[in-house]
Amino acid sequence: MLAKAIEKIQDLANAKENCSVEEKILFGERYIHQGENLTRFTVPEIEPVEVKSLTALKEMIKSFVENDSVGINVHLPVIITARGNNIRVYTSIDNTYERQLIFVANPIVPKAILNSFIPAEQMIINVNTCFVQDKNTDNFIQSISKLYKVSKVEAVDNGIGAQLKVTEGVNTNEAVTINPIVALTPIGTYPELNQIRRKFNLRVSRDGEVALMVCDEGIFERKVQDGLKEYFKVALDKEIEKRDVILAL
Repeated sequence: MLAKAIEKIQDLANAKENCSVEEKILFGERYIHQGENLTRFTVPEIEPVEVKSLTALKEMIKSFVENDSVGINVHLPVIITARGNNIRVYTSIDNTYERQLIFVANPIVPKAILNSFIPAEQMIINVNTCFVQDKNTDNFIQSISKLYKVSKVEAVDNGIGAQLKVTEGVNTNEAVTINPIVALTPIGTYPELNQIRRKFNLRVSRDGEVALMVCDEGIFERKVQDGLKEYFKVALDKEIEKRDVILAL
């Protein structure tokens, strides 16, 4: 009976020891020690906020710098990064050597049909709805409008221009000349920025379908980032001057 009582007392003592929680500093790092477990102290993660415009993102960053960063003791400066239209905003490294993702931004843009062959009529609708309407757009639509309802197209491409001969369909035996490279301006970035004119390779299939092939991949993304940099330099000028915001663009 006495042995069982002593064993019970030892179990209670061990349970009390396992329940006790204390903070320890090891190699300059903070740890939570509970029983046999040693857990490194980390800052709770912030749930990032997603926005769709630069105006909203600017206001969120300003509010965070002025209010939230003080209230939750998050380290400044915040860092703005971007890959094309995708903007991600991080805090500086905290005392657990981690950055917090606080804001994400992506614009709402129409989905242009690129790198795919489609009927000329569908391409005209595509260009009318997803591209800035200007003189280049009008000329492009006019050049492909003659390819309606054709069943066969013969093309001779010398690298400078393409001579198309419609041999069947509504516009029988009509010759059409098009430029293989066209410059159009898709609605492809934030409304606060100037839309970027892009170069496309215009291809026509034997069935009269047309495709806009992207030929400036990478250049477009770089131009978007340049536009973002110029925008934030003005929109967050005071925060950048105080080093509360850093543009990593």
